[in-house]
Amino acid sequence: MQKEIKFSTRWQFLPGMAYGLKQSVMVGSFQVAIDERFDFGPLDTAMEEIVIEQPPEADKGTSAAEQLAGRAAHWAVAIQRQNRIPLSHKYHVRLAEKPKGPISTWFVALPVSAPKALEAALAWVAETLNLFLSQDAIADESLALARESNERLKDRLRPFAMSGQNPIYIFQAALDSEVPVRPVADGILALGQGVRQRWLSSTISDSTSYIGVMLARDKVASAAVLRQFGLPVPTHGRALSPE
Repeated sequence: MQKEIKFSTRWQFLPGMAYGLKQSVMVGSFQVAIDERFDFGPLDTAMEEIVIEQPPEADKGTSAAEQLAGRAAHWAVAIQRQNRIPLSHKYHVRLAEKPKGPISTWFVALPVSAPKALEAALAWVAETLNLFLSQDAIADESLALARESNERLKDRLRPFAMSGQNPIYIFQAALDSEVPVRPVADGILALGQGVRQRWLSSTISDSTSYIGVMLARDKVASAAVLRQFGLPVPTHGRALSPE
C-alpha cells in the first residue's frame, strides 16, 4: 500500500480564537494513506533529528491515519516554535468524512502567528514526510536531504521570528497557561481580555510607573533618591571608561 500525506492548498485564516485555542488559527485538511500496521518508530526517530519536540503519545486504539495526521500537525507547529515563532501546543484534528477506499481526509485547525510561516512549515513537513514514507528504511541520504531543506525553511521562517528574549518567553508562557495573547505593536503584547487585559513591553506592564522604570535603570539616580529619604547607600559615581 502506498504511504503518503497531502495537505490542502487552500487554508482559511481565522483571527481571534477558535477550536479551543487561545490564538488565531488556520483551518484546512490533510489526506492520508497509510497501512494500519505501520511502525512509527523509525519515522519518529528520523524527525527527531530535526524537530526537537517529540509528538504527544496517541491514545490507545487511535488509527494509523489519525496518528500520522496528528504527527504532521505537531511537526508543522513545533518547527515554527523551534524557530522563535511562539505557538500554542494545542491543535485540532478530526475525521472530515467517512473514508472511501485507502485514503482518509482529516479536518485540521492549527495555531498561527503568521500565515506565511505556517504555509512554509506545512510545505516542509509534507515534503519531508513523503520522502521518509516512500522508503521501507529511511536512508542516510534522505535524512541529509531533509536537513538541507530544513536549513532553507529556517531562512523562510526568520522574517516571522519574534525578536528579543523576554517577549517570546512571555508569549509562550501565556499560551501554555491558556491566557489569550496577541501582539498589538512592535514589541508590545496584550495578555488577557476586556477590562483585565494587560499590555507588556518586555517585562514592563501598562501599570508600571515610567519614572520608576527610568530610575531603576539608573543606579546613580536611584541611589540619590534613596539617600533623600534617609536610606543608607554607598557613594556612587560614573566611570568615564571601562578601565
